[in-house]
Amino acid sequence: MIMKQHTDISIMELDHPGANDLTYRARRDEIAQAAYDFHKDPSSGIPLINYTDEENKTWQFIAEKQKELHEKFASRAFLEGKELLNITTEMIPELRHLDEKLRGITNFGIIPVPGLIDTDLFLGNLANRIIPCTQYIRHSSKPEYTPEPDIVHEVIGHIPMLTNPDLVEFTVALGNAAKGATSEQIKLIDRAYWFTVEYGLIEEDGELKTYGAGLLSSLGEIGHSVSNSVEHRPFSVDEILASNYIYTQMQKRLFVIPSFESLTSSIDEILTKIRSKEAMLVE
Repeated sequence: MIMKQHTDISIMELDHPGANDLTYRARRDEIAQAAYDFHKDPSSGIPLINYTDEENKTWQFIAEKQKELHEKFASRAFLEGKELLNITTEMIPELRHLDEKLRGITNFGIIPVPGLIDTDLFLGNLANRIIPCTQYIRHSSKPEYTPEPDIVHEVIGHIPMLTNPDLVEFTVALGNAAKGATSEQIKLIDRAYWFTVEYGLIEEDGELKTYGAGLLSSLGEIGHSVSNSVEHRPFSVDEILASNYIYTQMQKRLFVIPSFESLTSSIDEILTKIRSKEAMLVE
């Protein structure tokens, strides 16, 4: 299946640092085309991008800073996953190689996508134990900022946590729930995903640690997430399903799980309340 994408980054709602850089945009188009070609003929395998020196330097800058933050604020599961996959600060890993490693650990795979895809399409892939990932990297002029998911978000945020069997089970369950779901139910599933897989916290040895991809891949928000600037709430299905979020701002409220096992044990409650529409949507 060829993925839907936003091809013109100059008309995104947020100002994009590379919108007026013709060389960057041409490179983005080249990487996007490689993803399109893959979906036309998956037998060719996940495309190897062969990242440029400039792209690898951008990765190095971000990855080295994030490594220090991860040692302070990341969950044990994330640090273990990063080590299992041998993700280093030296260069951007190829998704093809990460896919091979990840399948051998939790039988979870990766597919490349040209750009942003719809929530229902993203969740549908998760049901099949597949995570769609972009392969381009943010603009070198603002390595600490991106208005959209890029290879940094995918590889440093999502992929290491998919070595954790409990998080995988939870992720697949949410993906399965999206099959045949109404638009209202998709919105609730998205909230469950957002406040856990994307922006979840866990308590370890009396300290708050991050396991959400949006936190792990953000230089600014990872430390902010465990600070007193954020309201930390005990994990509650009712509260999560009733909580809206604004993706363009640092989060003001986050939910804390006591363990990854507790996350998987919440699946039935989440799905029951989504199907019965017991949660009240907050616009």
